[in-house]
Amino acid sequence: MAAAQIVTRMQLTWYGTPATSISQVAVAFQVMVMIMIAYCCTRAFVFLVIAYLDPNTEPDLPRYVDPPPTYFFFAALDDFLSYMYFAFTVIVLRNVRSHLRQKHAIPESDSTCVPGCEDICCSLFCPCFVAGKI
Repeated sequence: MAAAQIVTRMQLTWYGTPATSISQVAVAFQVMVMIMIAYCCTRAFVFLVIAYLDPNTEPDLPRYVDPPPTYFFFAALDDFLSYMYFAFTVIVLRNVRSHLRQKHAIPESDSTCVPGCEDICCSLFCPCFVAGKI
């Protein structure tokens, strides 16, 4: 949500790049919120399916029972959804951070691990701080 607010205030598109029209800015917040809602709802549904397919949720089972193959498919799908949403967040934050540094001529700090990669490293390893500092 913080990134969606920042994107809107800075008049950027929903993926954090400069907007070419007012209509792109107008829908940026809504698109980002819809992506987040779709992610949360899909992940909740997948979690419910995983819980339903797990035979070891019964408290009276004497021993461990192997789950069916569909359990592992939905578990992998849950991981995939998490990684994709995280990647989306990192890309948007990197784009926003890069745009702001170019707009205000802010140089990279000298303490980066690899020169030229400060935006992506900060967005990858501390996205909460990046959104808060923008």
